[in-house]
Amino acid sequence: MPLSLATLALLTLTAAAPAQTGPPQLVPLTDLGASTYLGEQGGLYPGGENAPPPDHAAAALHAARSVVPRTADGAPPPDGHVGVLGVGLSNHGQEWRELSRRVDADPQRNGHLVLVDAAVNGVTSDLVRDPQSIFWSILDERLPVCGLTADQVQVAFLETTRTRSVPLPFLDHVAALRDDLGEIVRLLRARFPRLRIVFVSSLTYGGYSVQHADEPAIYESAFAYKRLVEDQIAGDPGLGYDPRSGPVVAPVLVWGPYLWADGATPRSDGLAWLPEDVEPDGFHPSLAGERKVADLYEAFLDASPAERAIFDARPGVTRLASPVSKDAGIDETAPGATLGTLPAFEVREQDRWALLQAELPPFTGIVRHAKLAVEPIDRSARMVVTGVSNIAWDEALVAASTAPARDGPTSATLPLTSKGTLAEWSIGPWVNEVAPRGGPVACAIAGLPGAVAAELVARESGRPAWIGVQVDEAPGGAELFCPGLPGPMGVPATLATLGTTSLGAGDLSFSAADLPPGAVVLPVVGTSHAETALAGGDVSVGGALTRLPLVAADGAGRAHFDVDWLAPPHSVSPGDTRYVQCVFRDVAPAGLRTTSAVVVVFRP
Repeated sequence: MPLSLATLALLTLTAAAPAQTGPPQLVPLTDLGASTYLGEQGGLYPGGENAPPPDHAAAALHAARSVVPRTADGAPPPDGHVGVLGVGLSNHGQEWRELSRRVDADPQRNGHLVLVDAAVNGVTSDLVRDPQSIFWSILDERLPVCGLTADQVQVAFLETTRTRSVPLPFLDHVAALRDDLGEIVRLLRARFPRLRIVFVSSLTYGGYSVQHADEPAIYESAFAYKRLVEDQIAGDPGLGYDPRSGPVVAPVLVWGPYLWADGATPRSDGLAWLPEDVEPDGFHPSLAGERKVADLYEAFLDASPAERAIFDARPGVTRLASPVSKDAGIDETAPGATLGTLPAFEVREQDRWALLQAELPPFTGIVRHAKLAVEPIDRSARMVVTGVSNIAWDEALVAASTAPARDGPTSATLPLTSKGTLAEWSIGPWVNEVAPRGGPVACAIAGLPGAVAAELVARESGRPAWIGVQVDEAPGGAELFCPGLPGPMGVPATLATLGTTSLGAGDLSFSAADLPPGAVVLPVVGTSHAETALAGGDVSVGGALTRLPLVAADGAGRAHFDVDWLAPPHSVSPGDTRYVQCVFRDVAPAGLRTTSAVVVVFRP
């Protein structure tokens, strides 16, 4: 049968029509490289690269080396803490608690670090950017409960996204989230004046969500983080971090682990997200998902000099942790009820509380910090921890009628926590009182008047609470607290100690290195620390200053000097603190430069 003209025309038009391209393929940024998604280049950094440009990598390393133990007022003696925040949504909180469990128990990690789960359920980036948001009031309450001040917070990990209820076109979404993130990092820097570095990560795969169409929005959110970091690299004054280039309004921003993969399709390094990696809602990570993310974080912490400068163990301070070996719920309304073998225990005002006990391994030294960490099943009430001196109770038999007295010190009040966020309390004074060299530590968790009920995970669930302890094995000592800036040769001038800080031994001396050969060097001793930026480095000594005799660098760029600490004008005693730094004049280009600074706490 011959074809009609109309049929021939239709066939011709159909054959000439372009093929339907469909939605763009979602390729992980780390695999996309220099290729593009809807016009936006891949990679985590400019040029499609997954590593920062050399100058920004150097800035990140300098910031990381500036992360040092600090006391409550921000001073840098070696017996302080380094606060590390996990900031974000409940997803990040759930991932963070598994990382915290691992870091607390790992003696190969820096013993000064105090990790704080700062995630808040449902508080998306468009809310966190508001300084009056509930996120900030909760964080302000949570820090002292964990034994930290704002001056001790120096590192943060940020993982969040915008509200999922109002989808935006791709570029509008990227621009809005990037603006939110910029406001958030500025708020973090304003609240934590010694915050040096923030590691950013976008969320894991959202395609299994049963409530929202989360892909490609979650995938696309990574471009906002990429733009944020690239803007700082390009010199955006709204993200300035170097006092030599303008006002400091932000920390150094670099990528943390990139967490996204296209569901069950593995990316180039093998990462894939399977249905069993998420909870029934398809959005929050399951235990398997939490462990997978923690694996990514641990690999990241070992991957580059900046992360290792913060997280690697340092001599003299170690960390250890013990899981709770027995726990039991107590019901005052049922005096004979035994609840110690259930997978969870309930805490509420007055009539429901819980007993917990852990056995710390033997150790020597001084407990600088101790933390009790418990996982809530969902949101948790305002609660306190109280010491319990009686350790002779049986979790299977203890009831309200036989429960030991809550007779130890009571912690600060933990604010209402959200889904997935760890309940964490500083319990260092109690550990020092009852187990200063290891052994059993018992305590109780109770709700406050007016608090709603909270369900917490018991050890029978396979996710026991734990007590983490940071032990100073050799109190006092010396600590580098202000790294120098690179000079013309591309390396900073450094100051190091030789010998010990024992006044009795009298063997402490100082060695400066990587100086210009023949440079005249002025060592300076101060009674306090300072933070004054110069073009050639930071002046980090303050208070009453003493200038030591000039020394000259040898042909290898080294200079050595010692100090008679027992004689005037020093006349120090055990426990005294002094700050030492060298100033010298460079020749190319000409100008004053400084070495790194050292804080010394003297021992007998």
